Amino acid sequence: MELATPDYKQIAYADAWFWNNAGWSRFNVQKPPEYATREGFAQYVAAKKPDAVFVLLTHDHGDHIGDYFESLKALADGARARARIGAAADIAARITRFLPATAR
Repeated sequence: MELATPDYKQIAYADAWFWNNAGWSRFNVQKPPEYATREGFAQYVAAKKPDAVFVLLTHDHGDHIGDYFESLKALADGARARARIGAAADIAARITRFLPATAR
């Protein structure tokens, strides 16, 4: 889910499961190009030129954490965006070791 200010200077993504989510095809929903690949996602966000990008995680089940780490890496590498994480303290403590250094 994408939430953004009207000018896209602040963007938040909740439970990032974009390109590897089989739900798109199961529900016969055309996957938008920005969610089709990691590169497409990075290009989409970079084009918005946000000041802040937040990648939020409600809980650590596979259907919520799906592309979480890959999206952070795509934001850091491809979009040159300084993404920040948001998660409950116990989840954040467990996943921090897997995060790109720019997201910590």
